[in-house]
Parts: sequence; C-alpha cells; structure tokens
Amino acid sequence: MNIDVIINGKPRSIEGGISLLSLLKLLDIDPGRVAIEYNRDIVERDQFGSVCLKENDKLEIITFVGGGAVGPEGHTLRFAQRGAIGAERRDCLR
Repeated sequence: MNIDVIINGKPRSIEGGISLLSLLKLLDIDPGRVAIEYNRDIVERDQFGSVCLKENDKLEIITFVGGGAVGPEGHTLRFAQRGAIGAERRDCLR
C-alpha cells in the first residue's frame, strides 16, 4: 500500500512502511552525503534505517556536493544542493 509524503516541498506517493535508508536507496542517493529533516527534526545518519515513513510525513533531503569557490576575505564557500531528486536550487554554506 502506498502512502503520500512531502519530499522537498513536493507531494510524492511511495511504498508504505519503508525506512529513510530504503527511501534513499530507492532514489539512488548516497546516505553518506545527505542530511535529512524529518517532520522538522534532523535525523542522525545512524538512525536512517530505523525511521519508518508514515502517511503525510514531511522530509527535506539535503545532498552535499564537492567543490566550492573562494569568497570574500579568502573564505572557502561550500555548496549543498537542496533536493537532489530534482530541485535546481543551491544554498551557500560557510
């Protein structure tokens, strides 16, 4: 049975009862390169396998990407990509 969840602001129907780790595998996302906000709480990476998704859960998946640029005053700017599952927006991290 499928459930409806919100992933990075977009409604999505997924298999009910799967874990965050299974969802990442389904989406072909490396669990070692993401941070996940689950219903407004940050989930520790070692908990990805034990958090099971339920109807109407809200997720934000942030994927870290390599690279960067030198910014003002010589600080290195690093980038994280919000929603590797299709979002084009990039946020700058220091």
